[in-house]
Amino acid sequence: MNTYALIGDSHSVVYFPLLQDKIEEQGDKVVSIFSNNGWTVKKYLDNNLEGELRRTKPNSLVISLGGNNGLLTPAYGAIVDSLLTIADNLGIKNIYWVSPAYSLNQEVNARHHWTSEYLKANLPKKVRFIDIRPITQTGHKPDGVHFTSNKYREWSDFVFKSLKQELAINQIPSWVWWFGGSTITLGIMTFLLRKRR
Repeated sequence: MNTYALIGDSHSVVYFPLLQDKIEEQGDKVVSIFSNNGWTVKKYLDNNLEGELRRTKPNSLVISLGGNNGLLTPAYGAIVDSLLTIADNLGIKNIYWVSPAYSLNQEVNARHHWTSEYLKANLPKKVRFIDIRPITQTGHKPDGVHFTSNKYREWSDFVFKSLKQELAINQIPSWVWWFGGSTITLGIMTFLLRKRR
């Protein structure tokens, strides 16, 4: 069974409960939800996130942060790395990072774009990056930053499908990958040997 910790900002206040329902309907468990308006990775690190994760012992982490990031330099990477190091030290195996959303506010969207592109380019391969921007082009509330309840429902569906796809791949036994690779290699060698005759 997978046990999840969900960490996010104001968007997650609405969509994390929807995501929790989907996760638990499939037999997994959400052991902690951290949702705070305006919070950043650094704010969580400064407020004992490590202690909370140590207490609840998740094996999977969904991070929905970056929308409030104002540090638009590579120094942001050191803060991200601090969170990922904590996850590593606690033995958290599955990590998913949901990008900031598309915003109709140009200044906000510029920050979201920088942060999303930075994360996409720099997160380690073991962290699954979930780019939410394509489905958040529409459905905004009048502030141009937050979304309607229908859009948050779509958001939670999108994230959940991404979790399920990744978990399905991870649950394929290693011998299947070995067998598949060996079969392909054998097929290529047979083809080349026949060609040489």
